Amino acid sequence: MLEQLRMLMPPPESPVDAVGDWNRIESELGTQLPQDYKQFTAAYGSGIIGKLPVWVFNPFSADPMHRLKQQAESIFRAYKILTDGGYHLTYPLFPEPGGLLPCGCTGNGDYLHWKTISKPDEWTVVVWHCAEVEFVDLAPRGLIVFLAELVSGRSEVFPSVFFKPTPQFIATP
Repeated sequence: MLEQLRMLMPPPESPVDAVGDWNRIESELGTQLPQDYKQFTAAYGSGIIGKLPVWVFNPFSADPMHRLKQQAESIFRAYKILTDGGYHLTYPLFPEPGGLLPCGCTGNGDYLHWKTISKPDEWTVVVWHCAEVEFVDLAPRGLIVFLAELVSGRSEVFPSVFFKPTPQFIATP
């Protein structure tokens, strides 16, 4: 699927923050991460997709606002505020079994997560729609499949106007 995504949205010639110590990252998180995510990070690095835009958090990002662990912790704090106010989350949060682990966001305040059921390469994407205050389970899509469907216009999880014409990946430091 990475090749399909590359054809739809070519990666930058010199991806920013594309390499690092995956063993350290996985040790810090307490879990292995999906191979498609590692492939995406190596090919694209840090950057934005589309006019929405969409960010995939990068564990090696120099900017903590786009770094995987820091953003996951920040999103967990946001969910705590909601649940403290009486909102019931549909899913548990990582590290609970099957819990959601944030892996990206949009400029509209939506969050992308992995549903951590089974092995990391079998994780699927769940989107938190900020405006609707609800989750959308995109099973059985992994991260790269989700991104390929999004940029090709085959996914309707976000308004297609944000992805027409087919968006470019814009590398950011």
